[in-house]
Amino acid sequence: MATKIDRVVWDSCVIIDAIQATPGRWEKIEPFLKLAESGKLQIVISEVNVAEVLHLKRLGEGGMPLEDQAELIRKWLMNPYIVRRTVHRGISELAAEIGRKYGVKGAADCIVVATAINENIHQVHSFDGDNDRMSNRRLLNFDGRIGSPPLRITVPDFFTGTMFERDAGE
Repeated sequence: MATKIDRVVWDSCVIIDAIQATPGRWEKIEPFLKLAESGKLQIVISEVNVAEVLHLKRLGEGGMPLEDQAELIRKWLMNPYIVRRTVHRGISELAAEIGRKYGVKGAADCIVVATAINENIHQVHSFDGDNDRMSNRRLLNFDGRIGSPPLRITVPDFFTGTMFERDAGE
């Protein structure tokens, strides 16, 4: 019997915080990376995320040259547990529908959500809106409001049980 591998979609901000081990966020991200490294989790990202992860601000402020940041990003994206998905016509059309129907801010966020729905993944991790819940257009404010079954859009939160929907028997 094959072992079930969980999958989660990551927003660009989570990718950046994972690569540069951002304090205050790294502690939430690390358990997922350990699961991924052990082969129990795939982290699905859209190619739009690759375009958005231009540099690592915290490391740049610490003196890391942009070329070294770019190399670090490239190496991280090559991890075997990172599954990259292209933006194709179906994703683009679904993303536009999500933006119109739900008012999600920004094409990139709409594409991330559309990628999750297209891949039949019910969990998206983001920090978009974690410190600014005042804007109702931030990605985290759409938790449970998009898709059927409703898509979970949460900060990475392994220890409070919001990781994945589990069967009662697991």
